[in-house]
Amino acid sequence: MAGVELSLEGKVALITGGSRGIGAATVRLFTAAGARVAFSYRVATDEARTLVDECGALAGEPGRCVAIQQELSTPKEGRTLVSKTVDAFGRLDCLVVNHGIWGAESAPIAKMSEAQWSRTMGVIWTASSGWCRRRSGRCSGRVAGLNRIPQDTTAHRCIAPRLGIALRRDTSC
Repeated sequence: MAGVELSLEGKVALITGGSRGIGAATVRLFTAAGARVAFSYRVATDEARTLVDECGALAGEPGRCVAIQQELSTPKEGRTLVSKTVDAFGRLDCLVVNHGIWGAESAPIAKMSEAQWSRTMGVIWTASSGWCRRRSGRCSGRVAGLNRIPQDTTAHRCIAPRLGIALRRDTSC
């Protein structure tokens, strides 16, 4: 990251879907930039534990990074994740929305069953309403969306922009 400075010293961040891939890289980046970081995962327990240990060593402070196992397919589950983060660190300054699923039966959007579509969109977007509505004096900041929308023209041109705009209009904790 030559030429890029990022200081998150004293900030608390929550990164959804943080145990692998882009999410894990974001957890490492935020920890290296000085943030205390909570991240969610659903099933990747070993990866989550390894990342917590790695980030604690990187920051020289065990406990600076915590993993929270949490399903994220309902608004209530989104609120629960925010509450667990606030319980761990006392507040929340930044939320990075990175979680998502693309079912085992991978299919272009036009060929998805209604059940597969509902599950995919539920996990990616529905929990968002939970944390966007979870407001208290211990919550501040903005939401950044990094959701992994599949490379499908319909999703990129029609769905993601509309949902992204809707989320950006109401993202303060």
